[in-house]
Amino acid sequence: MHPRLSRETRRLLTAATVALVALWVLARVRFPDRPVTPNPISPLLTQLAARPAFNDLAAEIGQLRTLIAPSVVMLPETDTENATGRPRVGVRLSADAAVTYLQPGERRGDPIGLDLVALDRVTGLAVVRVMSARQDQAPVPWSPVRTDTPKYLAATEPWHDGVSLSPLFVSRFPPITASGWSGPIWQLPSAVEFPSGTFLFTPDGELAGLIVRETGAAGIVPGEMILADAERLVAQRNVVPGELGVSVRSLTPALAAATGAEAGVVVAWVNARSSAAAHLAVGDVIEGFNDSPVKTLRDWEVRSGRLAVGDVVELSVRRMGEVRRVKLTAAAPPVSEQRALGLTLRWVPGVGSEVVRVENSSAAAVAGVARGDFITSIGSSKTPTPATVREVFDEAREGQPIVLGLSRGDAHDVVALTKR
Repeated sequence: MHPRLSRETRRLLTAATVALVALWVLARVRFPDRPVTPNPISPLLTQLAARPAFNDLAAEIGQLRTLIAPSVVMLPETDTENATGRPRVGVRLSADAAVTYLQPGERRGDPIGLDLVALDRVTGLAVVRVMSARQDQAPVPWSPVRTDTPKYLAATEPWHDGVSLSPLFVSRFPPITASGWSGPIWQLPSAVEFPSGTFLFTPDGELAGLIVRETGAAGIVPGEMILADAERLVAQRNVVPGELGVSVRSLTPALAAATGAEAGVVVAWVNARSSAAAHLAVGDVIEGFNDSPVKTLRDWEVRSGRLAVGDVVELSVRRMGEVRRVKLTAAAPPVSEQRALGLTLRWVPGVGSEVVRVENSSAAAVAGVARGDFITSIGSSKTPTPATVREVFDEAREGQPIVLGLSRGDAHDVVALTKR
């Protein structure tokens, strides 16, 4: 026989039941769109669970490193005046090729230190030959379902023992048009500090993209576009690049007032041996390229940077207030029989020659000479003048190293300058 509940207990239970039902009815009236929680115990237990610790984060990063390891390649730094001495990161395109990015100053000539297969001199995307390994493979590109939702990405940075990963939070991925690329890229906030050429991966190990900067604005080139553009580069690697024999500069307000042009690029130099010599002169303003307007220097670089030998282009040129159309044929760039010295020097009495500029891929760049160095000796000559430096280099035999004494700030160094 069950014990009988007292009247007070029955009244208390009845009141509690009525109160719970009333609260439920009020909640459904006040929040009609909020789903009903059938069991509140589970969310409460979740809130009481231990929060992730730093050890958990380290484990996640370690797992991500394992996922992307077969796709990431460490490449040497190219030997140019902009070299940092650090390796660079690339991603696999195939078992024996990788994709990387070259800075604007590295795109002229053949970057020393990289076994270059193909290069887009407009965007800086490059395909290089690398050592093959059985476990290496191309990354899977990230295909986001939505680009208006936040996402954590991992930025790759070269490190002495491999690739270092740093978190990057992106609130959304708005598409923007970027000149030179085969499609839209995703805009990044200007405050992002990662440099151009940084590859990004998702927490699942997918290739999210590559950070680039177009006229100062940061963006992400989608991973799928990177791999597709790289494949096209390889397919076109046998095409001989051509040039028009013209050097141009941006149209400044002063030059615009002097030429009467509102937009375009100004001709700064014309190769006397090129087809342009008969049609262009210094001071001309190029306003159009094959019926496409040329408004900025970047427009000119994109349109002229992918010319092949034999391509015929039609330019709209303004001279003395008149606009005319000229046709030019792209020719092969001149081949130098030997690597030039590549130095612009300034005489400093009692010290030597100050290095004002170093040409990329020149003999001086290969030797490690940098802008701002002082050449205090060359061969047996002390405190040499610029003329002495060039004379000693010109008189050296091909392959003969020349001892060069340098001062760089408070430090002093000796390098071997070789004529090739």
